[in-house]
Order: sequence, then C-alpha cells, then structure tokens
Amino acid sequence: MRTKQPNRVLGPYNEQGVWRIIIHEDGKRSTRKFEFLEDALSLKQQLEQHALAADRLTIKEVIDRYREYLEKIKHSKPRSIDSALNRVKAFFPDGKLFLGELTPSVGITLYHALCQKYEAGSHHRMLTEAKTLLKWCVKNRWVKQNPLIEIEPEGQSKRGKKQLRYDEAKRWLKKALLLANRGDTNTREQATAAIVTLLFGLRASEIVSLLARDIDDEGKLLWVEKGKTHASKRSLEVPSVLQPLLWKLHQSKQPQDPLFGYHCRNWPRAQVKKICTLAEVPLVTAHGMRGLHSTLALQAGASPHFVAKSLGHVSVSTTLQHYAAPGSLQDQQRNQLMQKLQV
Repeated sequence: MRTKQPNRVLGPYNEQGVWRIIIHEDGKRSTRKFEFLEDALSLKQQLEQHALAADRLTIKEVIDRYREYLEKIKHSKPRSIDSALNRVKAFFPDGKLFLGELTPSVGITLYHALCQKYEAGSHHRMLTEAKTLLKWCVKNRWVKQNPLIEIEPEGQSKRGKKQLRYDEAKRWLKKALLLANRGDTNTREQATAAIVTLLFGLRASEIVSLLARDIDDEGKLLWVEKGKTHASKRSLEVPSVLQPLLWKLHQSKQPQDPLFGYHCRNWPRAQVKKICTLAEVPLVTAHGMRGLHSTLALQAGASPHFVAKSLGHVSVSTTLQHYAAPGSLQDQQRNQLMQKLQV
C-alpha cells in the first residue's frame, strides 16, 4: 500500500524562465507556476503558514496564536481570555499534541476523560471553548473540518448557585444592615459591600471596581462603569435603605478612590459568607446573591428585560436560565393572573 505523503511545498524551481512550486496536501499533488520568483516564494510562505500548518503546529502553538488573535483582533478582556484559554488547556492537557493528529476519535477520548474528572457544567464549557478554538483553526485553513463538531455534551448541567429562601434572606439582610450601621469603619464597609450583592445584584468584580465618584445624587444613583460585557455599563437607582450608607462612604473618600478600598474580587464573596455565618443561614456565594436578586425582582413583577439590564446581561435568556430560580417568571405571571381575576 502506498504511504500518504506528508503535507509539504517543494520549490520554487526555475524551468525555462518560469518558477514552479509543487504542493503536496492531504495526499494530493498539484503544481503552480509563476513568472516572478517573488510571487512563487510568497505563495509558498502562505501555504506553509496556513494550509500546511496542521502537520507542524502543536496545540500549545495554536493556543498561543489564538491568544494573540483574542487580544489584538477581537480585543477581548484579559480575564475573559484567561478563562477561555484555561478551559481549552483543560480539554487539551498535552500541549505537544500536533493539530494534524487531532482526529474525532482522539477528541472523544479527551472529552470522556474530562467527564470523569469534572461536573457537567464545567466539562460542557470546556468542550464549547475547544470547539470554538477548532472552528477558528478551520477558518485559518489549518484543518479542513472541526474534529470536535460531532461531540455532544454529556450529563445535565447544574444551573445557578444556591440561593437563600425568603426568611433566610430577611435574616441575612437584617444582620448585614445592623453591621453596616453600627460597626467600626472596616465592618461598615464590609457589610455594605455584601448588601450591594443582594440589593443590586452586582458582580463581585464590579463591586471592587466601584469608585467613590460612582455614587451620585446624594447616594440615590449608582454608576457601574466596568464589567464583564458591553452591557455592564449602566446606572442603577439606589434603594432608600442603602442610600445613607453609600453616601457616607462616598464622602469619606476622594472621587477617584476605590469605594470599598483596594481588594480582589474574592473579597465581596468572603463578606457575604461571613454574614451568612453570623445570621445563621446557609452559606451562599456572592454570585448566589446575584441570582437571588433576579429571583426576587422577577417575582415582584419586574420585567425579564429590566432584570437582565440591571444585572448587565446581554441576553434575557442568560438571566432566566442561569440566575433566577426556576419558575420565577411563571410565579410572576400567575400572580398577575390572580390579580386580574381578583382572587
């Protein structure tokens, strides 16, 4: 049986004043002729960088080029890039694997290994990011087809974080307000930041990015300038219970000072859990409070589009599927129906 020739480009060869290159690609041989040497060399270089790269590029090299693409072409945020590439690296633990060696069967083996190691939501996201990377490789003509395209996610992904119940949330908020109004300076800041996770539904990263100048109109308005998506930039009306707390913090700092001081995004999460312990309610995360905010807003009658906008979501489906408790929208519709029927 004849062995398949490796992908390569031979030449250019000068044959009676014409420059010829020979292309071996996917077991096929073709010839291109050029009047000028520069044109022949240019095409050879392009072919070696693109169509023939799969035989030479390792997964690590592909990921490095993909990072450059995300940074310089897509202008993605650094945190989004790191998150995406970490998932890709988890899917492809062997960075020395050649792109040309990545077949559908190899892809299935890699995915099944992830299924044994991670919960469904995690390996679903890893698979999605790996497929996106390979789709980009197809676009660059490094591979003809996405070898992962036929892989279907396995298992049921858990949606949303654990949320407090109504009575638990009331106890939690009562304890948080007590600390915010009567504690020392550090305790007041910590408790106020925790309250923001519930009453505004802000991301932890958005809370630590707030500046003193973002509290406006004597504490009645909050501006969010930095966030995860283009929909993150928004202004929010401050609940009356929180107005004096935020305004007092605003007045104690210079306009460009961080409202809650210099912290990493884990800081609000720690404050939420600390109050959970003090209030003797189940431990939940700051992200869980963000979900509870959407649940309460929907059940109080707010429209899904309004809630999505207040959370900084691009899509309403993100809010309904991953943040609000199951049935929140149906509860709202049921209550509206009862009101119309005067039951």
